[in-house]
Amino acid sequence: MIGHDGSARPLVRPQDWRNTAHALLNRPDSSANAFLLQLVTIGLILLSTLFFVLESLPHVQWGGWDVLDGLIAVTFTIELIVRFVVAPDGRGDEAEEPSPTALTPRQTRLRLLRQPLIVVDICAVVPFWFALVFSWVAPGASLVLRSLRLVRILRLLRLADTSKEMQRFVASVQRCTTALRLLLFLLLLQILIL
Repeated sequence: MIGHDGSARPLVRPQDWRNTAHALLNRPDSSANAFLLQLVTIGLILLSTLFFVLESLPHVQWGGWDVLDGLIAVTFTIELIVRFVVAPDGRGDEAEEPSPTALTPRQTRLRLLRQPLIVVDICAVVPFWFALVFSWVAPGASLVLRSLRLVRILRLLRLADTSKEMQRFVASVQRCTTALRLLLFLLLLQILIL
C-alpha cells in the first residue's frame, strides 16, 4: 500500500505503544489491564456524578469537592488527549469503516471528532477548564458550566459496545419503544393534570 508520502506502508500497523494504548482505551476485552481501566473509568464517572450531587446539597458543604472534581476532570482530559494521540489511521481492523488507504493525522482526528462519545467526553471536560480559566464569570454562568459536566454520565453508554447485558438491554428497549412512548405520554399527562 502506498502512503501519502509515496512510500510503501503495511496494511496493518506493527504492534507499538500506540496500538497498546488504543486497545487499553477502546477494547476492554483485549486484556485484563484494559478491563481494569474500564472499571476505573466507570468508577470515576460515578464518583464525579456523586460529588456533583453532594456538592449541590446545602447541608453537605466541604471545600474539597472542587479539588476532587478537578482531579477527575484532569484525569478525563488526559484520557481524551491520549485518545487523540493514539487514534487509528484506518490501516488495520481498528476502524469501524475500513479505509483502502491510510488516513492523514488530520483526517484521523476529524474522524474521531465525529464519534458521539468523543463529543460527550469533550462536553464533559470543557466546562471545568472554562470555569478554571474564566473564574471571573458570574456565579450563575458558572453553575450552568458545572451542570454541563453531568454529560460525563453519558460515557457509561460505552458499556453498550462491550457488555452483552447492556446490548440485550438496549435491544429490549428498542423493541418496546412504542409502549415506552405511550408510558411517557401518560406520565407527562399526569404531571400536567396534577
